[in-house]
Amino acid sequence: MKKLILPALKPSNVVKPADAVAYALSGLHRQQGVALISVMLIFAIAAALAARMMINGAVQVEQASVYLQQQRVMTYAQGVESYVIALLKDDWDKDNQQGPAAFDHPQDSWAQLKRFPLDEFENEASGESEGEILLRAEPLNGLFNLGNIINDKGEIDPAQVNIFRQILVNQQIPTEVADLTIDWMDIDNTTNSLLGAEDNNYLLKSPAYRTADQRMVNLSELALLDKVEVTPELQAKLEQDMVVLPTVTKVNLNWAKPEILALVTKSSPGQAEQWLVGLEFTPITNVKEFLTKNNLDEKLKSVLTTRSEYFRIRIRVNISGQLAYITSIVHRQQDDGSIMVLQRNFLPFNKAILKLEEEQS
Repeated sequence: MKKLILPALKPSNVVKPADAVAYALSGLHRQQGVALISVMLIFAIAAALAARMMINGAVQVEQASVYLQQQRVMTYAQGVESYVIALLKDDWDKDNQQGPAAFDHPQDSWAQLKRFPLDEFENEASGESEGEILLRAEPLNGLFNLGNIINDKGEIDPAQVNIFRQILVNQQIPTEVADLTIDWMDIDNTTNSLLGAEDNNYLLKSPAYRTADQRMVNLSELALLDKVEVTPELQAKLEQDMVVLPTVTKVNLNWAKPEILALVTKSSPGQAEQWLVGLEFTPITNVKEFLTKNNLDEKLKSVLTTRSEYFRIRIRVNISGQLAYITSIVHRQQDDGSIMVLQRNFLPFNKAILKLEEEQS
């Protein structure tokens, strides 16, 4: 039997105890370095997440604060609108007791509201209020109703069209707009003149659209007419003399502009202004007496009145720089005094309109 002879170890292959300890210690140092870096990364990620959460929280708090402020301002505006509507209803109740002698006049309570501060937002340092409400309520029956050019039967009213043309002349606007407006609102698809335009003209535009074939809802629809450029300044001028209402209306003598009254009665603006002298103190209560006194045709009774059924309410609320706007068109039924909001617009007022109104006042 042979013996198993193992090779002898060379001195260089023998691991000394001191080298083994040094090797173990170096591995331990490497592990501790990786752990330290991992901990630092975890802390960096946590800090970034915490900062992000704090920023998002601050943004959400700010957004909620702004939203609450906007809601507060809008709530005030809606409250003012309800207040004016209540005044209009109260005015109808009083007029109803007067019977045929009832009238709507600039001295009515709802017409006196202009501007008032909100005392609850008074600045303690300056003593001045940081809240303010601007308000204007006006009847629209004192203006020319563009919807009158199409009567209740859907037919064109030549007399009302002539008034519209004359308003365009006075405002230095091409009378072609009258022809385009007629075709826009009438129910047929045939142009009423060589200057008119129907669906065939508008379908060639990009994007294509058709005529409304009904009364306009807002004067801004004039911008849709063919070859008509309506600027804010032009619309502001038109809104001083006309409005678009859903039904045929009469002109309220107590609120009529002399220029509009002159066109309706086929008189001169100077003559119409004389008829209205002293109107701010003495309202007109009877249309027939007014016509007789001024030697006017009694047939004009069909287009004149002393009461109003359509009103425009403009409201602006300012609380510490936060603004809210409401422009409402309301209809007050003459038989029972019920009031319905027909339109409500939350856009800022046309600056050109405000400028014209300030100049006139």
